[in-house]
Amino acid sequence: MRSANLLLATLLLATSGLLQAGEPMTIEADSATLDDRRGVSLYRDNVVVVRGDLTLHADEVTVHHEQRQLDRVVARGRPARMHQRPAQGEATDGEGRHITWFAENEVIHLEQQARLTRGDDLFTGERIVYETTTQIVRADGQGGRVRAVIQSRERGTAE
Repeated sequence: MRSANLLLATLLLATSGLLQAGEPMTIEADSATLDDRRGVSLYRDNVVVVRGDLTLHADEVTVHHEQRQLDRVVARGRPARMHQRPAQGEATDGEGRHITWFAENEVIHLEQQARLTRGDDLFTGERIVYETTTQIVRADGQGGRVRAVIQSRERGTAE
């Protein structure tokens, strides 16, 4: 039954026209609902979203695809998690109860008990904005404090 649901989720995604030029997005879940007229797809339970070097894990994912173009992916979980392993640079892992990935500008918002690690560095706060292409991180405590732990790097020796 689970494999049939995973196949259904993959077929719904493929037939919804979400595959833009570039990298395809694959979604696996225990259940899926597609409302092409409204431009929204809902995936529930054990959801895994993969596009390029970015992976999301969540309890529930809503994909907004206006006029058959991917707009944003909203993931919810306790917590929802993301992982990016770029071809260059360090791997980045993040989590929060609410993650929104904006496809056009490749920006991820991690909210509610947000946490982001890049290499050995750690950022925490109620809201973290991560620009995946530039690897810029901005944290906001939203009334609380943010925390950053930056590991020192060994400098190379000049020859």
